[in-house]
Order: sequence, then structure tokens, then C-alpha cells
Amino acid sequence: IEDVVITGNYVRAQELVDRTVYEILPEIEKTSTNGFDVLRKIPSVQVDFNNNVTLNGKSNFIIQVDGKQRDKEFLARILPGDIESVEVIHNPSGRYEGDIEGVINVVLKPEARMGINGLIGMQAKPINRTTVVAIGSLDYGLEKVTFYISGYSFIQNLNASSEDYNRFTLPSETVPVDSILDMTGAGDYRIAATAINAGFDYYMNKNNTLSINYSFKPFSTVINTDNVGDISMDGTLMNTQQNETNIATGSSESNVSLFFRKKFKKPIQEFIIESNYYFFNSSDDNDFTHLLYPMLGQIPSDSSSRHEWTINDRDYFSTKIDYIQPIGVDMRLEAGYQFYLQWIDYNYKTHDAANNNIYNYGEFRNAAYASFYWKLKKFSLQNTLRIEKSQIDINNDIHLQYTTFLPSINIMYKLNAKHT
Repeated sequence: IEDVVITGNYVRAQELVDRTVYEILPEIEKTSTNGFDVLRKIPSVQVDFNNNVTLNGKSNFIIQVDGKQRDKEFLARILPGDIESVEVIHNPSGRYEGDIEGVINVVLKPEARMGINGLIGMQAKPINRTTVVAIGSLDYGLEKVTFYISGYSFIQNLNASSEDYNRFTLPSETVPVDSILDMTGAGDYRIAATAINAGFDYYMNKNNTLSINYSFKPFSTVINTDNVGDISMDGTLMNTQQNETNIATGSSESNVSLFFRKKFKKPIQEFIIESNYYFFNSSDDNDFTHLLYPMLGQIPSDSSSRHEWTINDRDYFSTKIDYIQPIGVDMRLEAGYQFYLQWIDYNYKTHDAANNNIYNYGEFRNAAYASFYWKLKKFSLQNTLRIEKSQIDINNDIHLQYTTFLPSINIMYKLNAKHT
């Protein structure tokens, strides 16, 4: 090699009082295949090999596309060339719930809504233990309506093997007994996960947009293991121990969202209504068996078994109303209201009824917020107050009411182009 030339392009960013806006350059488009790849190049955003996204190492954030909340699988259908910018909000305003620590908003180009485009991809490891990852999407954009559907599926089979060697001393009235437990295990681990997104965006005119999205995500795991080993005392084989474990978990979650945005003649001024209905259910069916055999014996001298059933259901319905009013050129006011309904039913049962647990939880929450933004040359200010009132009912026995005040203030001074 005579020489090596490396060309790098930094991501251009603009610091605003409430967010950082990253411009997506052509160089980023050329080296990316979907929305996940674009986010990998955004500072403070991390995406691992399973497309799990974190923001500053935290997972308690939301993902938006053109201001509409979406799950992370939605990013798989977005082509890099359709992305205009990525906005990262590290200090969410009162518009978002109090436990939200960040927002990632992917802004699309207007021309991305026209024509037909899509993608399909697959990775497979058919030898030994099967692993298959498939992804696909299709968009059909007319002048005012864009229809889309996308899917992601992951299937993997793994060996579940183990080796355990334990040596310890048992107390005795005469000489301590040296005891050894040597066990080996083998089994299978199977996982299957799928995510489907479908919906449409209706651009009524340049000021009004209506969107409906539906997502469905089934998930299942099956674990079967068999551990066998010998128990020796002072070098003499005494017992054989066998432990069998069978775990089956299945779940599915669905979300239906409705989004409406109305813009006005003034820049920034807009009115937004967003509703979500989310329902989740899961079940576990687990068996655990322990057998202890005497030396060279075929009949267990001791045995125990446990069967567990778990049913977990969660539903919630939420509606948010937001309004943004500019005040002159350098100031704006945001205000909004949200109500939130949640139901949780968790039932845990075993063959021993004394250990059963039934938990029912219901919550009704009202929230209102107001935010004030002001920018004066190099100085900017964001001031927010959010108030939430919750009513909680647990197992029809415990009734709680409380009010939470969530104030925040963010002050920024821009020293120069590189320091803030």
C-alpha cells in the first residue's frame, strides 16, 4: 500500500433552546440503508446490532416521525434519502409526560411522500442453529395520501448448555465431610419476534394533516433444559440429581394512534390532537422438576415439582391536545392538556393456592402544561410547568389521589459557533 486517504464528514448541528437539529448530509444517505442506520450516526444516540435504540444510554424516551409518536420498528421502513433532519430533545417540555427523559424526532422531506418505494432484506444462518432476520416495507404515495406497511421478523434457535462444579464442606460431629456437586446441562432456547406497522398519512392541504397508524408485535420464547449431575461425599458417589426446566412465554402488543395537525398562517403556530389506544397481553407457562436418585438406583428417593401460570394484561388510552402560539418573532407560548386511562391485570398462580397473587390496577390521570420560550440574540430561555392529578385504584381496596407539580427551566447562551 502506497498511501491511504480517509475522508470524514461531521454531522452538521444547529442548537436551539429546546432541541438539537442534525442535518442529514448526502454522505450519510449513501452509507445507510434505513432509519436505524441514520440514527447510528447521530451523536448521543446509540443503536445496537438488534436495533435497540438508546438516548444517552437511557431507554425512557420516545421516537417521533414528523412529530407523530412511533415505535422504533417504524424506522425500518424509512429510506435514508427521505430524511431531512433528526431532532434530539434532551430537555423535554411539559408537552411530554414527566418521566420522559428525551425525544428523537425524524423529519421527512416533503417529496418523500410521492410515488412507490420500498425495501426488502434478509439475513440467515441456516447451519447448526438457525437464525433468520427479515425486513420489508412498501410505501405508495399519491398527491395527498401516503399508504404504507412494513414488517420485521426475527427467529433464532440456540443451544442452552451449562456446567456447574461446586465443592464445599459439610459440618460433622467428628470429621468435616467434603462434598462435591458436579452437573452438566443441555437444552434448547428458541425466540421469535415480529413487528408490523401499517397506516396512512392524509395531507388535506398544506396546513392540515391526518394520520392513522396501527402496530402489532407478537413475541415468544421457549426454553427447555435438563441438568444431570452426581453428588459425592469424601470421594464416594452418593446420589444423582436431575433438574428439568420448561419455560414458555408468549406476548403480543398492539397500538392504534390517530394524529391531527393544523397549521396557521403564522410560522410555528399550530394545533395538534393525538390519541393512542394500547393493549398488551402476555402469558407464562413454566414447569420445574427436581429428582434425587440414590447411588445406582432407578427410583427417585426424593422429588419435587412446581407449575407456574402468569397472565399479564395492560391497556391504556391517552389523548393529548397541544397548541403553540408565537408572540412576535422571538417568543412563543405552548399549552396543552392530556388525559390518560390505564388498566393492569396481573394474575400469578401455582399448584399451591397459598402462593397465588392477583393484582388489579386502574389509573385515571389529568395533566395540563404551559411553556414559554424566549430568544434574544445569543441568549434563550425555556420555562415550563406541568401539573398532573392522578386517581388510582388497586384491587378495589386501595384508593389514592395525588397531584404532582413538574416545573423546569432551561437557559442557554451561545458563546460562538462551537461553544454553547
